[in-house]
Amino acid sequence: MAVKGKAKELLALKTVEVEYIRVPCEYKSHNVSVRVDESSKKPDRLVLTFLYQGGQTGIYMVTVYAQNNFTRIERDMDRIYGAVWEMNKVPEGSLSFRLFVYNGYDRSFVYSNKDLPADWKVGEIYDLGVQMNDQMDKQDGCTPNCTDGQLDQ
Repeated sequence: MAVKGKAKELLALKTVEVEYIRVPCEYKSHNVSVRVDESSKKPDRLVLTFLYQGGQTGIYMVTVYAQNNFTRIERDMDRIYGAVWEMNKVPEGSLSFRLFVYNGYDRSFVYSNKDLPADWKVGEIYDLGVQMNDQMDKQDGCTPNCTDGQLDQ
């Protein structure tokens, strides 16, 4: 898509299917954070984009925890697409997160060390206080001869 002089050909297609794979990154100076999307509206809807997710990890489930009147509230978020997750009927108070993460064949939970404050604001970015920079072992990944984009079995 970034080939110089090919813009007209690309625009003529109108719709282009794009396949992609997640490229492992390392964010040494950033913790995993969330940006509150502009479609969020208290208390009806919370939409978050996860930022600075390093390594070869994939987030497959997000659980939100809130403490309200000495009662612990636990609810799962729904993935809209990619790194964007949503929740309707947002619990009151500050929110902490548990992320169910895959790294190759390994699975684990990552717990936020910092909360999304009760007075969260649309457009703001909030640090969750954790790092995710795990890399898969070479035997778990794609070999240099892999041409179909699939992991070795």
